[in-house]
Amino acid sequence: MCNIPREGFVQVAARSNSDSTDHVEFEVAADALQRRELFVGRSITTTTTSSGTGDSAVVRVLRTGSTRFAGVVRRDGNGRPLENATVQIVNGPTTRTNANGEFFFDNAPAGTRLLDVRAVGFYPQRTTVNVLDDAPAFSASLRTFRSVLDTVKVLANYERFSLLKEFQQRVRSGVGRYITEEMIARRNPVMVSELFWIIPGVYVERGGGLDQEISMRGIFSPRCSPALFLNGFPLQMPDMGGVPLSAAELDAVVRPKDLLGVEIYTQGQVPAQFGAGMTGCGAIAFWTK
Repeated sequence: MCNIPREGFVQVAARSNSDSTDHVEFEVAADALQRRELFVGRSITTTTTSSGTGDSAVVRVLRTGSTRFAGVVRRDGNGRPLENATVQIVNGPTTRTNANGEFFFDNAPAGTRLLDVRAVGFYPQRTTVNVLDDAPAFSASLRTFRSVLDTVKVLANYERFSLLKEFQQRVRSGVGRYITEEMIARRNPVMVSELFWIIPGVYVERGGGLDQEISMRGIFSPRCSPALFLNGFPLQMPDMGGVPLSAAELDAVVRPKDLLGVEIYTQGQVPAQFGAGMTGCGAIAFWTK
């Protein structure tokens, strides 16, 4: 490929008949010829649609296959294995690492894919991998937040009983939508963002880049970024100059097993305690145990 912009990034994909690679990102060199190899492999595509009609229905595409893909996740610096890290082939199967930091896929889609590796307290890593029958084991090293942050002391007075009582009062009010601790346990999601797949009016879909974005119906637009709150504190305020959190960033901040409940309000429903979320696009509040 010639005449592409230099000193930047491009997304590339390869397709042959019904088989294709993921869209992978490459950095373009300023003054050199580059070689990149893409492997087109077979995959089984399954499309599921959540309950709902029209704009409220969410379509999810899942790619699987029959290729075995394995690897290990370690802590950057000391090389110690990282247990219970989440490993996902983007738009494909998900697994977790064992006590030795190892993970295994028996149903991976073949070809050049994107692999997400995440763990609480560590920076997430997205890597291009070649899922092939004879591929060597993949190895990832995650950097802990401690490696770049100074010591931070946090003083807080967190009353779980009080928060639970207030949350239950708002559930009984009938205003907004709620995901309770019992509902989360029944769904047993791997990622927090999976809770929104079947919520009418809330969307988790790919935006302009590789990351998936969380959006809602707005007053002045069919899609907008809601204000997000964690334990009463704003995570980001997109309509007031903040950068919207992607679904992957939210998943790195909050784990499903830590959730006490989730409150979802469209514009016009936002209660006073989330008044900062009255920006024309509603609010989503997460409460942890």
